[in-house]
Amino acid sequence: MRRVDEGSFTTGAGYVKAVGSKVTKKFEVGDPVLLSFDHCTKCTQCRTGHPAYCDLFNPLNLGGEAATFKGADGDVTGQFFGQSSFASLSAVKQTSLVNVKGLIKDEDELKLFAPMGCGFQTGAGTVVNLAAATSEDSVVVLGLGGVGSAAILVGQHSNSRCYGKGLLIDRRQAAKIVGCQKVIGVDRVKSRLELAKTLGATDCLDTSSADLNIVEEVKKLTGGEGSRIVIDTTGVPALIEAGLEFAASRGKLIFIGVPPSDYSLSVHVLTAIKVRLLSVSARSLAKAGGDRVSVRTELLTSIIHRRGDS
Repeated sequence: MRRVDEGSFTTGAGYVKAVGSKVTKKFEVGDPVLLSFDHCTKCTQCRTGHPAYCDLFNPLNLGGEAATFKGADGDVTGQFFGQSSFASLSAVKQTSLVNVKGLIKDEDELKLFAPMGCGFQTGAGTVVNLAAATSEDSVVVLGLGGVGSAAILVGQHSNSRCYGKGLLIDRRQAAKIVGCQKVIGVDRVKSRLELAKTLGATDCLDTSSADLNIVEEVKKLTGGEGSRIVIDTTGVPALIEAGLEFAASRGKLIFIGVPPSDYSLSVHVLTAIKVRLLSVSARSLAKAGGDRVSVRTELLTSIIHRRGDS
């Protein structure tokens, strides 16, 4: 596959250059494709529609495979995250590909959709599937990188009319997604906070401010209740602990970010009864029995439009 995007090493987009003899899915030379993680297809998690929880996820995606390429100095290990798409050419298994022929207009649009492979579906999948957010919920997103921004976009307030760079998402489309009553973005980078506002955040909190008491501020913004859904994409212990404190009764604290390896979260049993703690590998938007391709293509065609096409 020839890569065309310039994004993350966990995602990619490009055009098929050759198709192996054992490929069973429909791919042809020249087809535009999006890349994502690999999975075994055989374990219980894969067979029930949860490939992101594959029993072999770590060895398949974090270890790579020997002799993916033959080099002058010997074999070259490849297929990190199923595809090693930092390279301009990638050898990719069919389990890591989504064919978007007929959906993508040109190469620029293909580049635009490259983040669907990881960041977008992780943030979006967390809000839609794991949190099962509704219009009655308040959501706090800790960290506004690619994953956090996707969570903001999908959870956006139902009255929002937001214009991201090259994107138009109107009120009707937002209501189709979730339309939460309160969506609060938290970060220390001002440009990310400004972007979150354009994506539908009702409020943004800047943690670079020495005067910010995040627990008090979130409770104030939620009428004293606290947030019903807290999504941490940072792995920062202080933010995780604050999220536990400002989560509402019967709320959910969802971990996406990776904390320091020696960090342990101490939780009082009464707090654990009050707040549901969830760890996430929400890369796949498809639910049990679902189809990852159909869910992604539905997102491509229904919630993201080029400015002026609506």
